[in-house]
Amino acid sequence: MKKKFSVFAVCLALLCSATACGGENKDPESSGETPKATYQSIYEKYRQEMENAIPGLVEDFRERISGKEDDVEGILEIAAEETEKLSETAAEGVQEMSQLPDVNPDESGEDEFEEWSEELHNAFEGYSEKLNSQMAKAHEKAILDSHDDENPTE
Repeated sequence: MKKKFSVFAVCLALLCSATACGGENKDPESSGETPKATYQSIYEKYRQEMENAIPGLVEDFRERISGKEDDVEGILEIAAEETEKLSETAAEGVQEMSQLPDVNPDESGEDEFEEWSEELHNAFEGYSEKLNSQMAKAHEKAILDSHDDENPTE
């Protein structure tokens, strides 16, 4: 608690000195500086990465199950491995969030890290469901296609 208060006091002092300078308001992106990461920016970055990863993970799944449509245990293992890749992305985001200082606990005592890491976990769960649904559809299509190959119509 003492550490958080000290960090808050330093941030407040920096904020006051920055506004008292009367200097130009610089946009970090236009000046070439890297904007500071926030919980929200990290959340958005990793949420977007998970969303963008789904088509590639489904395609990997399709390729890996090709010819193995009836191996249910093998299919489940491949699906779990593809979902694990999505989980790793979320874990990287939580790890990055854990590196930020938390100076603004809310009234309930829950800090920003807990709030945003939970949000990222919820996003992972949603994308995981979407991924699993798409993999199930891909498996179903692969089964139908393999049966069509076995029984060609003339």
